Amino acid sequence: MYYVEKTFRVPVGHRLSKNSARCQFIHGHNLTVKIKIKSEKLNAQDMVIDFGDLKKIVDSAIMDSLDHSLLINEKDEFIPSEVLDKSRCFRLIKDPTAEYLSQFIYEHLRLSFKPSHDNNYMRLVSVKIWENEDSCATYTEE
Repeated sequence: MYYVEKTFRVPVGHRLSKNSARCQFIHGHNLTVKIKIKSEKLNAQDMVIDFGDLKKIVDSAIMDSLDHSLLINEKDEFIPSEVLDKSRCFRLIKDPTAEYLSQFIYEHLRLSFKPSHDNNYMRLVSVKIWENEDSCATYTEE
């Protein structure tokens, strides 16, 4: 089995509406996101995927949308609608914790790695997110 990983960085703001500590306040992170892909075989170029192609897939599927956005729980009533209307907001069905964001990104990317005539061998393995250099969460279906 072959594995490839690519790391992305994306600045976001968020608020954890269910948190009683400091994370209840709007704050920001420069998230580090690691995408892991697996394959039992290599393509005609002797790769699982060209890293440039992987970047294009991930950026267009989700990263471009998250870049410099405010991530909030759609049920969060703390943030006024005027702020939401004038901000680049991404409304989520849960609080934007590292755990949930890793699953959310995984779900968006999974569709990009479904079997097709061009890609009948690659599978998404996991999405790992670091909020800072010593705190991370991973989502995988394996």
